[in-house]
This record gives sequence, C-alpha cells and structure tokens, in this order.
Amino acid sequence: MRINLPVSNSEYFVKEGEVLVSKTDLNGSITYCNRAFAEASGFLESELIGQPHNLVRHPDMPERVFADCWKTIKEGNSWHGIIKNRRKSGEFYWINANITPLFEGDEWIGYVSLRYKPSAGQIAQAENIYIAIRSGKLIDLNSHEPEKNYIGRLQQRLSEKIVAQEDYYDQSEQELKIAARYMNKLIAFDKLRDTAVQFYLKPAENFSGDLIAIARTPDNRLHLMLADSTGHGLLAALAAMPMIHPFYTMTGKGFTISAIAKEINKKVWQSLPVSHFVAAMIVSIDSVSHTVEVWSGGCPPPFMLNREGKREYQFKPRHLAMGILPPDKFDSSVEYFSYENNGSSLVMFSDGVIELENESGEQFGMERLLEAVNVTDISARWERTISELGEYCGNKTKSNDDLALMMAQCESGGNFTRRKLITDQQAQVKIEGNVVWQFALTLTMHQIKTLDVVPLLLDVVQQIEKDEERSGEIFMILSEMFNNALDHGVLKLNSNLKHVEDGMEKYFDERADRLAHTDHGYIQLSLEKVLSADGSAFLRIRVTDSGAGFDYQQVVDRVATDTQLHGRGLALLFHVCRSVGFLKGGAEIVVEFDLLKADDELLPLRTEWWSPGEGI
Repeated sequence: MRINLPVSNSEYFVKEGEVLVSKTDLNGSITYCNRAFAEASGFLESELIGQPHNLVRHPDMPERVFADCWKTIKEGNSWHGIIKNRRKSGEFYWINANITPLFEGDEWIGYVSLRYKPSAGQIAQAENIYIAIRSGKLIDLNSHEPEKNYIGRLQQRLSEKIVAQEDYYDQSEQELKIAARYMNKLIAFDKLRDTAVQFYLKPAENFSGDLIAIARTPDNRLHLMLADSTGHGLLAALAAMPMIHPFYTMTGKGFTISAIAKEINKKVWQSLPVSHFVAAMIVSIDSVSHTVEVWSGGCPPPFMLNREGKREYQFKPRHLAMGILPPDKFDSSVEYFSYENNGSSLVMFSDGVIELENESGEQFGMERLLEAVNVTDISARWERTISELGEYCGNKTKSNDDLALMMAQCESGGNFTRRKLITDQQAQVKIEGNVVWQFALTLTMHQIKTLDVVPLLLDVVQQIEKDEERSGEIFMILSEMFNNALDHGVLKLNSNLKHVEDGMEKYFDERADRLAHTDHGYIQLSLEKVLSADGSAFLRIRVTDSGAGFDYQQVVDRVATDTQLHGRGLALLFHVCRSVGFLKGGAEIVVEFDLLKADDELLPLRTEWWSPGEGI
C-alpha cells in the first residue's frame, strides 16, 4: 500500500455544494480532474494527470477499504464510501465518494469518481469504523453502506447544480446584453455614419477593446479616431471609454486633433491604472485645404493610397500610447500630408489586423494588407479588403485579438454657401446699425500658446445666438482670421513654404518652432451683432495682430481671378462674408457676416477697402 508523507493535523474543508470530479484509466491513473478536485488536493492539474489516483491517499485509511473498492468496481458495480484524503501540503480532508465504471459506448475505459462534502455524522461514523479496522477487528464493510437511494440523491444534487449553473449563465448572458447596449450607447454607434468612411470591427470576445469614432467639425473637417486598449474583452472596452466624450465634444466645437489628443491623454492618465494604456490614432481630413493631419501613438501608423490603390505615403510612428505619459510631458504634435485630388484615401488599422493568424498560425502581415487594398476601382476596394481578411481566417471562428480597420476617402471641396462676388475697388461702404451685443478679447503670447481660441469664440456666439445652421461658416471665418493673424502677423511665416516638396510638414514644423520661441506679440479679437436699418442682422468680426501687416492685394487679386473655391486662407472670406476689409496695412481685418437664414434674401457680397486709421 502506498504511504504518502508527511501528514499534519490541519484539516481542509471541501466547500459546501462543490463536486470533485476525476477520471482514471483501468489501472487507476488519472486522465481528468476538474478544478475543484485539483484545488482540494493542493496539486496543480499538470501534477495530477498521469499519476496514480492513490497520490491523494491518506495513511490513516485502512488498506482493506481500497481493496473492497477495487473488488467492487472491477466487477462492474458502483462503490461509495466516506474517505479521508491527504493534500499535497500534508493536510487532510474528508469526502463522500461515489466511484463507478466509465464506458465509452460499449467499451469499458476506466472509472469516474464524484465526491462532495460529507456530513459531520458521516465522518464520525467512518472514523470509528476505520479505527476499529486498524485495531484488527473484523468489521463488515456493508454496515458502512450509506443511506438508501444514495445514487438518486447524488443525481438530484448534480441536477440541481446544473440548473444553478444554467441560471448563472442566463444571468450572465442578460448582464452581457445590458452591458453591450450600454457600451454601444457610450461608443455612439449611431454616429458612425459618414459617406466618406467605411469601417470594420471584429471583437476577439464579446466586447471589443478596439474602438472607432467618426465626427465632423463645424467647418466640415472629418475627424477619425481608432483606439486599441490593452488586452481584449469587457475590461479592455471599458478602458477605452474615457476617450469617447472628449473626442465627440471637442470635435463638435471645432478643436484641433492636437488639442483633442492632449485632453484624451489626460483623461486616460487620470482614469486607468498604471498597467493599462490605450494605443490610438486621431486623424483630421480637411477637404478644402486638401490636408491630412495625424496624431499616432502606439498603433501601427496609417498610410495614404493614391487613386490606383497604391501606397503613396506612410505616416510615421511618432508617439507613445495614451496614458503612459503624464499631461505635462505629453507630446501632441501632429504629422501633415497634402493630397492633390479626391482619389486619395486613408487607411487606419489596429495591430490585430496585421497580426491576424490563419489556420497554420501565419500572420496576415503588412504586405498582404497592401496587396488587398491595391485595387484601381475605388468602389470595390473596401469589399476586396474585407473579403481578403475573411478568406485568410478560413474556418477559424475567433481571432487572437480584436480587429479594427477604417478607410476614408479624401474628398475635395467644401460645404460653404457660395455668394455672389462683387469686387469694387472704389467701394467705400460702411453699414450703420445698432449693436445688439459685443464681445472683445486680447490675447498675449502666453494665451496664444496655450489656448485653442477659435472653439472658445464659436461657443460664445452659439451660446448667445443659438444658431446651429451657420456655425460652420462662422467657425471657418474665425479660424481663417485668427490663423492669418498668428501665422503672418505675429509669427511672420511665408505661405510660399507650403508649395515646396513636403511643404505642409515644413510649414507647420516652422510654425511650431517660431511659436515656441516667440515671447512678444498679441492678437485682439472683437465680435458684435448689428441690426441694420433695413432689418438685416449681421456679425461683425475684427481681428488685429501686433505684426506689420502683409500684402493683402495679392489675396484680392486671387479672388478676382479664381473662379473655383480652392484651398483655405483669407480668399474663403470673400465667399461667405457680405464684406471684407483690411486696415493698418493688413494687420487688422474686419468682416461682416450675414446672420439671416440661407433661404432668406441675402445682401450682395462686397469687398471693402479702408485706409489705415479708418474704421467701420
């Protein structure tokens, strides 16, 4: 008889209602055990499989008990009894055991044992019997036979446990459905509709740790976000939640993706534990200036496709994932790319796409992704890409990681209403009226460096006017006037830099450098609503900078000769404003924007010139 030592007087108690299950071959070697059996024995499952079942036998158990057990089950009958077992640590535990032959079809392949916690009375009775046996008394083991209908009660106990498990799974399923609805509401799937964007999401589990978001700014710039949280499943999905609200709220107010990235990192840093972070990329596509801006941290960087479906530009991996760096050390700088026509498209993806494995364990990889999107027919490009991913998986029903893929068409043109353009260099029009409200702001270099001013001003106008229909045009006007004052007035940048190779990247790098090293300068802004004598209402916006002015005549000449709405800049002001005026050699710009609704009668557009020192 096997003697397992050492032993102790410390008792381990099997949990109430827990069923310990083990299976052996015909020789008694363990072929299966459930988690409850392994936990009670103190051994790892890997330490139990293949070992003889008497590995857990306690030395206090008489050999005659197991001889009777083996004789009974080898005759094809069930055996039951109260057994004292030894744990790996030497502790002991009592179990009520039922051992029966195990069949696979008609073949007798081994034995299965079901054990659960015995009562105190059963343990006391068994202990007395085993003491008597060890003292040499001849005791009929049949007297140790448990109560009648034991097997029936055991089966009833098992059926109750099965029902309880089913109730648990039903409850879990219901909770998952509720969580899914809540997550979908937070993720705002109803907002993921934009004709320029197609996307694909596939979770590795019930919930995806990959997240996408799509929104438009007031001036119609397309903002996209793809986030990949640590791990996958519900915990990973919850970790990405702090990103949703800042993205949609700040995009709706017209903030730049640099400001959005900064705020999102702050939220993730504050919300998640140190061990969790979120890889992400945020993109802005401006269909008017034909510019793509990208902030990328921790994700495979996106790439641009030309009209034929070939990669024309690969963005660089520039930053760490969200939540790794504290807000004061976070780098929100972006990368720029200028596209030439509306045949270009942007591809964004999580690492789960290129790390997707087929049935042989081979990864999909970057080269296969580039081959999949290499389709001349733009309308068929997306379907081909998704089809390639599906075929690569083959019969695999689950991937090892969440998958997220987005493809955005880079459009050309804007949504602003084109007004009739009247260029009259002799016009000296000054429209008088009553000022309804006025707002003025002076910014020094400290505020210029730290504030995203245009969304702030737009919010002021919207809070007063409650006019959502014109917010896009107002945002564009404020943005172009402020950026002109900053770039060409305060920072003295030359726009010609944009037209050289990699010009946009060089221009904004130079802009960031000058902004960081300029300590003196200011920009003054004022907004006022005016009611004219004829009943019309307009918004008068004045922006003054500390610079020496610029040659605004070039802008006027361009407006006079350009028959198409092309690019951003001050030229756009002539297409949406009722009047545009330059003062102080171009260091001050004043515009008037009609606040009547689009279907109301509009005043004709006029270009106005004032001499330095003359006001409106």
